[in-house]
Amino acid sequence: SSVRNTGGHENVCHDCPYGAQCPGGASIIAQSGQWGWINDTVLQTVANLPPPPGLGCTANSVFNNCTHFNSCSAGREGVMCGRCAAGYGAVLFSARCVQHDHCLQDWAWFGPLFVLGSVGYC
Repeated sequence: SSVRNTGGHENVCHDCPYGAQCPGGASIIAQSGQWGWINDTVLQTVANLPPPPGLGCTANSVFNNCTHFNSCSAGREGVMCGRCAAGYGAVLFSARCVQHDHCLQDWAWFGPLFVLGSVGYC
């Protein structure tokens, strides 16, 4: 498949970039686990790379957040999906980002566990 470059005055078709889907027109969508950027050195085409595991968009039979060439997994944004989006925080020992209001709920177990561990250590 190909994609049409509509940035200039000419309509020029290019091959669909590796790691992308091109459903038609100027639409370029990242494949699951991929992330794309506009490559200014090559006539403003889109190039794709796999970001670190768990950071790129996810497309499967249950969930699909691959809607643009630079889509990221839920709650992530930026270059190669490298940071949590506004209102999200990183999950310890994970690539996931969760909404801030969920962070406090996940840590509710930590206090009692810390106290029990401290008592057991003494």
